[in-house]
Amino acid sequence: MDFKSQKLILTTMLLFLFSYSLAFCQSASDSISFTKKEIAFFKWGTGEKEVKLTKTAEVFSWPRALRIDGSDNLYFSAGNGHIFIVSPNGNSIKSISNQKMGGLGDVDEDGDMYSGYKEEGKLTGLLVIGPDGTQTVYKNFILRNVENGVAYPMNFPDAKGIEPITFFKNDDKPEKLPPRLFHIQGGEEDYEKTSPNTYVLHTEKINKHLKKINRHLDVDKIQIKIEEKKI
Repeated sequence: MDFKSQKLILTTMLLFLFSYSLAFCQSASDSISFTKKEIAFFKWGTGEKEVKLTKTAEVFSWPRALRIDGSDNLYFSAGNGHIFIVSPNGNSIKSISNQKMGGLGDVDEDGDMYSGYKEEGKLTGLLVIGPDGTQTVYKNFILRNVENGVAYPMNFPDAKGIEPITFFKNDDKPEKLPPRLFHIQGGEEDYEKTSPNTYVLHTEKINKHLKKINRHLDVDKIQIKIEEKKI
């Protein structure tokens, strides 16, 4: 795999995330279009400004955690406890390193980062890092996701009785971020994979988000086909 291939993979990952966030701002009658634009380029490696690439049984893998905040800044997990923060136009790239982070779990609209908190190589809680660098640890809380200012715990059998943590709530105000969609959540699905390159989104959660800005999708499902790219 050469650097040209690496460039294509990362660019595709970045742009898909921005496309995903913009799509939910439209109504069913609006025309949705997308454009490709490279906003960042990272080399493979194990250094602080590189992305960790691992190879197992002739298969390459790399960190896939991508998140955005309410200002469309992109947060990219590079492995090795490193997080890159890329501005929407790519003109600014910040790097954060914290060996206590158990990967990049989520980012809220204000740019607070939520991750697992590691002690002696094990996840023991939730680590929240603010945009100003302040850090807060919540013990015995394993993060599932953050939505509208509320952190929800994993649905592990031994996690019963652990309540969500509310950092802020917009109530009926429009959120700056679209809702997170889950493949399996308590027996319900927000989306399903119907073929290797085709997904079907259920619009119930999306419409709750759009209702706050007086928009609505007049369909129960949306089919999305992702073009297969060979490199």
